[in-house]
Amino acid sequence: VQELKMRVAVPNDVLEVLQLCFGADELVTIESIVDLKSTTSSASPASKIEAMTAQRSATIRNNLGVALYDSGVQKQEQGKNEGAARCFEAAQAQLEHAITAHHDDARTLNNLGVVKLTQGMVDEAKTCFDDALKADPDHKEATFNNSQGGKEGTTLLLDRTGAAGAVEDS
Repeated sequence: VQELKMRVAVPNDVLEVLQLCFGADELVTIESIVDLKSTTSSASPASKIEAMTAQRSATIRNNLGVALYDSGVQKQEQGKNEGAARCFEAAQAQLEHAITAHHDDARTLNNLGVVKLTQGMVDEAKTCFDDALKADPDHKEATFNNSQGGKEGTTLLLDRTGAAGAVEDS
């Protein structure tokens, strides 16, 4: 087996999201991401490790989805509608991957609903908000967003808790 090392250029906003997830003091490398997936202890059952990895993956993808959504909103405000649409599509893809990894994460379900509503997918957005409330009946952002009914020009609330919140707590 031959070891292959690569350097990959990562945009600063993506790097910031990854550093929030891994900790600002750690060097974010492909190796550190792979190490996260392969870190095990002999006392930990495989299913517990898989659950921890799925949660961490969901957190990373959720935060990346939020960053992409924010970038899309910024482009939209600048009149760059094609760029905004690409950002919203990329945000949707990241959030859907996060839900695949951790299907009952209320914040990710809510955030996917926000992205879908921004893209004009009213029924799909409502389903996301409903699913978020099934996962967490007290989820305030999903409760608020669900009450808005998909009206044009409505303010929507993203759930920005998770890794960013952990940084604020330290």
